[in-house]
Parts: sequence; C-alpha cells; structure tokens
Amino acid sequence: MRYEPTPIIEKEPAHQMNVNGVLVQSFYVNNGEGVNNHEHDYSHVTLCHSGKIRITNSYVQVDMDSNTPAILIKGDEWHQIEALENNTIFISVFSLIDPSAEQVTQ
Repeated sequence: MRYEPTPIIEKEPAHQMNVNGVLVQSFYVNNGEGVNNHEHDYSHVTLCHSGKIRITNSYVQVDMDSNTPAILIKGDEWHQIEALENNTIFISVFSLIDPSAEQVTQ
C-alpha cells in the first residue's frame, strides 16, 4: 500500500539543542498539528514522549505513543509527523555532520 501526505498544521520545535553537532528538537503539539510533508538528505530518530503521533511516508504509516520504541526515519524519503492527541510531545534527534568527514578534537 502507498500512502499520500495529508494536511497538517505546521508547528516549529518548542526547544532545540545542538550538542557537538547532534540536534535534539522537542515538539509540543495538539491533535492535527506537527511537521508537514517534507524531505531531507539526512536520517533522524523520532520518539513520542507523551500523547500519540502518526509518522507517514510513501510506504509506512506508524502510530506511536510513549511505549513505542524510537524509530529511524531515513533520509531522502518524504515523511510527515502528526499528533493524534492534544498535549503530545515528540522528539527528533539527528546530525548534520558528515559521518565520513574527519573529526578533529582538541
């Protein structure tokens, strides 16, 4: 089965933290809000801290709550994240550092 994007009320992250190139974004959303259909070249891990979310791409639609393990959303595939309940918190973690680049620490 193939899935199509659905309209979502776009919300920006409530909090964003960068720790040595690893970005952590927290979203506080209500039913019907989230991150609209988009695509980027990096993968990220998303987890639901509270409430319930639905993650959709062309091939998969997954409903998550706080008991669901974090999932990997692969780069270069459209996806969207939608809250299915009010007072939902979800978190995305990713890095924009090229893992093949030499890392220098001093």
